[in-house]
Amino acid sequence: MVDGPVAFVLGGGGVLGAVEVGMLRALFRAGYRPDHVIGTSIGAVNGALVAADPSEGVTDRLVRLWTSPEAAAVYGDSIGRQVRRFAARTHLHSPLPLRRLLENELGEHSTFADLKIPFRCCAASIERAAEHWFDAGPLVDAVVASSAVPGLLPPMEIDGEHFVDGGIVNSIPIGEAVYVGARLIFVLQVGRIERPLTVPRRPWEVAQVAFEIARRHRFAREIAALPAGVEVHVLPSGGGEGRDDTPWAYRDMAAVGRRISRAYTASRRYLADHVAPPRHPRPADPSPAHPSQAHPVSADPVLAGRSPAGPVPVDPVSADPVLADPVLADPVLADPVLADPVLADPVLADPVPVDPVPVDPRLVGRSPAGPVLADPRPVEPWPADPPSAGSGGDA
Repeated sequence: MVDGPVAFVLGGGGVLGAVEVGMLRALFRAGYRPDHVIGTSIGAVNGALVAADPSEGVTDRLVRLWTSPEAAAVYGDSIGRQVRRFAARTHLHSPLPLRRLLENELGEHSTFADLKIPFRCCAASIERAAEHWFDAGPLVDAVVASSAVPGLLPPMEIDGEHFVDGGIVNSIPIGEAVYVGARLIFVLQVGRIERPLTVPRRPWEVAQVAFEIARRHRFAREIAALPAGVEVHVLPSGGGEGRDDTPWAYRDMAAVGRRISRAYTASRRYLADHVAPPRHPRPADPSPAHPSQAHPVSADPVLAGRSPAGPVPVDPVSADPVLADPVLADPVLADPVLADPVLADPVLADPVPVDPVPVDPRLVGRSPAGPVLADPRPVEPWPADPPSAGSGGDA
């Protein structure tokens, strides 16, 4: 594994961006902390919160945010209201719910300078027909601009210039992470690049396929152009659902819990199999947001030997399915998957099948760690851990 600055690159993908929460939890639990956060579209929303709190505690906050009524309200307008708005304007939804959500989480007057680590987010300029990167000034305005999906939300005006969703020009901005000097780059993508493209059969699929070709072309080109000494790992999403590509999928919040759980499971395993643990893990936040941070670290007997560098450190409290993840086990959350204590820590108990992720043969070998995409072998369910010394819980 290379030494040097670490970047988390969070790609675009609307509601599918819930998978990035699971990936973030896997990264933090494996001991990785970012020096830079790069985001586009929904990746800018998730990424801004990570830059404000670059610790495992932010994943608790993101889970609650993604399952909140405020998140559902972003695209929650009725069909009738959408039709009336679209008849007179160029978009279906008001930007106010998204703005209120961001102001509540980040602060109404927050700026990039208030963040704990450097953060950059991408938007597309209409007047210049160009990619634009925000890294200074008002934070909420920049994230709204990066997330302004054409047709769904109106363009965001900043200093007389109009911006729309950054995914149009740079959906998975690996190149920007290289530009800021990152040597180890973790790519958090929503799963679209894992699925093979097929010839469109329905009218709405034509635009989807055309956009996906443009998205994947740039991604493959930036992977191919990586300079020597830069290591990239594209984390797996754990598989999608058949309804992910339907016209109304952009407002479907019902599968948020399953997406987080699957992505966490698949990414945790990928990191154990493909990435050596950090040589000098950074200390946790002195005010732990998760009970696991209050306990000494031990080697997980399930993961021991799966990483080329040896055992993967985990906390002994994760052996207890009740304590493993109090956020995902919180019964007040709306999604029954999140409220199910069996799913409290999907690394220990994973009844949700994880789809194998195909490896694009053109990308094999582009990363010093091996294939850029996830291991194509089917992922077998893992047995529950035996009780760890000092955990005080049942496996």
